[in-house]
Amino acid sequence: MVEKKRNGNVETESGWKRDNFGDMCCEKGDSLRAFSDLFFDNRVSKQGGEYFYRSKLLFQKGSKGSEKAKLILQNLLCGFGERPMHTAIIMFVSIFIFAILYMFSGVQAGTTVFDVHKGKYRITPKKPVTIT
Repeated sequence: MVEKKRNGNVETESGWKRDNFGDMCCEKGDSLRAFSDLFFDNRVSKQGGEYFYRSKLLFQKGSKGSEKAKLILQNLLCGFGERPMHTAIIMFVSIFIFAILYMFSGVQAGTTVFDVHKGKYRITPKKPVTIT
């Protein structure tokens, strides 16, 4: 890789400046988004969705601060709308976590308290829920 100095910035053969990594990622993301639109226009949605997902990953890589946090959250929760399995995994993990919390804290249903005591399930009528 040949590097040249222009205006104090180190530049590679392709014209990329090291200080502009975020801009480079956004430009590549724009290009991939354009390819994605072309695939969608020609009714090839599978490849269009893949290029859309890749473009969002590049935007995530090149952004900073709250914008990056927002994109990371979108990727984790729903995979930018292209990875529905992310949503299913988050759903099952949250159900599991809350099931564990309810198992150890107890649930009061009317006048009956359901709780776990030393690994055995027991039903205690008319007792308040206490956490020890």
